[in-house]
Amino acid sequence: MIALVPTTKHTADFDLFGFVAIRVMADRAEDCAMVAGMLGPIQKPLTRAPDITVRFVDRMETSGPLTLIGGHDCGFSSDQFFVTRGKNKSVIRVQVPFEEIGGQCEIVCESGLKNLPLLIEIINLTALQSDALPLHASAFEYNGHGILCAGWAQGGKTETLLGFMANGARYIGDEWVYLQKDVMQGIPEPMHIWDWHVDELPRFRRKLDWQDRFRMRSLRIAAGAMDAAISTKPMNRLLPGKTTRRLISLLNRQRYIEVLPDRIFETAISDPSGQLDHLLFVLSHDSPEYRVEQADTNEVLNALAPALEQERSHLLERYRMFRFAFPGRKNCVLEDAANRERELLKARLGHLPAHIVYHPYPMSPTRLFETIAPLFPKS
Repeated sequence: MIALVPTTKHTADFDLFGFVAIRVMADRAEDCAMVAGMLGPIQKPLTRAPDITVRFVDRMETSGPLTLIGGHDCGFSSDQFFVTRGKNKSVIRVQVPFEEIGGQCEIVCESGLKNLPLLIEIINLTALQSDALPLHASAFEYNGHGILCAGWAQGGKTETLLGFMANGARYIGDEWVYLQKDVMQGIPEPMHIWDWHVDELPRFRRKLDWQDRFRMRSLRIAAGAMDAAISTKPMNRLLPGKTTRRLISLLNRQRYIEVLPDRIFETAISDPSGQLDHLLFVLSHDSPEYRVEQADTNEVLNALAPALEQERSHLLERYRMFRFAFPGRKNCVLEDAANRERELLKARLGHLPAHIVYHPYPMSPTRLFETIAPLFPKS
């Protein structure tokens, strides 16, 4: 048995456009704030029972030691399953009810987490059950056209959004966009803005704090200096090239800030929703050329389906560990999610015109806009 300490001092409710209701219960306000930071500004009182309850406790005790899977990634007792490793290999204990995901479920966590693993994936699977299609995409409205930009991770979705926002587009979403019939809805959650984004788009750079600009510039200078020094013999004797390259990679991965859209975009995002009119499929290639081509929508959707499955990879990896721990228990909703996504992709997007956008990596938001914008003249 697991001893749970009741926690009801703080409660926070979240409503994802009416199709997923989330309730967080904790003794510490910081735990509620952590979840709020993950979900964005969708906090509002619920008028129905929550689909997902997140309960924080001071500690969880098991009747005996856990059997570990994947080193220390997950663990299980006689009847409960835990995620035991969090972000940056932190030691955590989160009880995940894999059999119940997709319906009403309760996730129990020890207090003090910096990030709640699998929460977004669980929310998206629940949304899928309500016929809302979650897409890792960006979305905006330009010249009266509602445009959805999708592709593989790091394929240029945010850069396309930034290029159009710099030219008067209306923000709808970046990261997760939810489709219901012909309507797309986004959450104005924090965006990753890299130093090379703000270098190219000075109108956005001016809206950032000088501390953020200084930090990104300092990281770039430090990485550049180490890269220049790596070929010199004195440096190699003091700091081996392999170690230096690791440090350069570490510095380069930190050359971004997280910023809320309303901090840098002038267009209102009080209603981050819009009509869906056009699909863009963005791809990097090993050429400096920027080009756009008309595409067969069904072919694009067939390519997009595996990208959606990839976004669920962490959840599926832990689910396979759950099945290893409890071979007789399974989640039919999770196992059928790929089929359901394909059905909704066809229903929501199959009738839309589609274009493929090819670009180099890293990509220029300005060049992306110049390449794509002629598709969307003023009505």
